[in-house]
Amino acid sequence: MSSILITKNMDSQKLHDNRHEVILNTHDQKKVFDQIVLWGEASWWPKRCMMRFIRMGTSPIQKGTMYHQVVTLPLGPRWLSLVTEIIDNTSIARKYFESFIEGDETVRMRALERSMKVEYLLTYRITGSFNRMLWKLCLERMHDYNIKLILNNLKNYVER
Repeated sequence: MSSILITKNMDSQKLHDNRHEVILNTHDQKKVFDQIVLWGEASWWPKRCMMRFIRMGTSPIQKGTMYHQVVTLPLGPRWLSLVTEIIDNTSIARKYFESFIEGDETVRMRALERSMKVEYLLTYRITGSFNRMLWKLCLERMHDYNIKLILNNLKNYVER
């Protein structure tokens, strides 16, 4: 298992940051970028991941692409996400809405001297007391576990 850094920041305005990163032993920026754009749809997406992305429509992934996201638990949360930005060769960003979680998710890559770094950032707010309790009891740990699985699968795929 590779080393993945997780950092969390809680501010007084109830906006939270959930960060994860992984170092990929590659210089192939195009391959990495192509895979982060396919986030949720790629062939390397972990089978054990409890998060499913269902693209709405058949157009290529671009600004404005919508997804229905589902946590595969009985009565698991569901929400919509919208691709808000794709910055060539560096990142993709989505906005979450119509859910217990409001916020933005960005997957970004950076070239390092001998490798590539992929950074995941979720800036979010959980709506409702019950949802905040569920998030703290189990959903946050499940989210962190799934992001680790995803980043490790991405690393394994890219380094093959």
